[in-house]
Formats: sequence, C-alpha cells, structure tokens
Amino acid sequence: MPADLLTTLYDEYLPFRLYADHKSGSSSAEIAAEYRLPVFWVEERIEAARLCIEKQIRLEIPPVTQTAERVSAV
Repeated sequence: MPADLLTTLYDEYLPFRLYADHKSGSSSAEIAAEYRLPVFWVEERIEAARLCIEKQIRLEIPPVTQTAERVSAV
C-alpha cells in the first residue's frame, strides 16, 4: 500500500488508526482509554481492520451508537 493511502486511512478512518496504534504496541485497553471507547468495540474494529488489510475482506460494522444500543438491550 502506498504511504499516501496509509496516511489517508489513518487520518480519515478510525479502525485503521486503532489497528496502526495496536500494531505499534498499544494494547486494546490503552487505545480504548485514549479514545474513550469500550474495549470490546476497539477490539472489534482492530480485528476488522486486520481482516481488511491482511486478508482483504470487506466488513460492514455498525457505528458505536448502534453497537452500544445492541449491548444495552442484552
């Protein structure tokens, strides 16, 4: 992937930023605390970005508000 594309993805698409931070050594808990997001949500996004990058799989994941609503309904 060209550096320009990686920079664009990092700057404009949060899951790729989470993935990059995770690959740089930050734990899911540290990233979640930094962005004030649930750890499970961060882990899902990291895995989704990993699949997109490493396996080239396209995934549709609902925004955090829909995920939180789904969790609170359980």
